[in-house]
Amino acid sequence: MVKRRARLNEENDPLNSTERVLAGLEQAIIPKDEEVDELDTPILETFLINDVVLEQLSKLYLKLQLNISKRNVPEKEVIVEEAIVQLLSLAETDFATLVELLRKRQRNRETGKSYL
Repeated sequence: MVKRRARLNEENDPLNSTERVLAGLEQAIIPKDEEVDELDTPILETFLINDVVLEQLSKLYLKLQLNISKRNVPEKEVIVEEAIVQLLSLAETDFATLVELLRKRQRNRETGKSYL
């Protein structure tokens, strides 16, 4: 099975719209002559995410749209943020299990095995 990867870019980055909104808010709130601390500016990271995982994210998003009104569906970045929060929570409560899960995922990624 060929392992396809997607690189986040301007068109497919789920955080892109949020970054633009935050940048607009910063411009509106922070006076131009005031220095901005580097820690306060949003940082955009690039990650390689397996297509299977991205497809599952899209399916989850569609499922949410079907089960609750489209107006109330959280944005994809909120879903990803929640997944990260739960991962970090697992790190706090069961670090050994998390390490094993991450090692297994890394091995699967290196050998091209299925992600889900």
